[in-house]
Amino acid sequence: MNNNPGAGNCSHPAHVLVRGESGQVSLRLARIMGFRIGVFFVLLGGMSMWVYFATDFADAPIYWLFFASLGLLILGIILIRRNYSPPPPSDRFRLLRRRKREEREDR
Repeated sequence: MNNNPGAGNCSHPAHVLVRGESGQVSLRLARIMGFRIGVFFVLLGGMSMWVYFATDFADAPIYWLFFASLGLLILGIILIRRNYSPPPPSDRFRLLRRRKREEREDR
């Protein structure tokens, strides 16, 4: 059970509010939420772009829908790029790397 106010009953690491000494929400949570909001805007922009193309195909284009979807796509891509964090390094071939490093040290 999580005793953190604002986190509800969820114990998922992405939903836990981590407060520092200054009482601010952690940067990790802000990055996760920014990334998710960016993905939401990209999906919303893509769907509205699809609706615009459907209206254009029906010879009744709604031009504001095109510009709104373009704006959502751009905003979503900016949020995703700003809040993207690369995955941690993999330990996939650690035995081979260790063996290769030991061979170099023996030379």
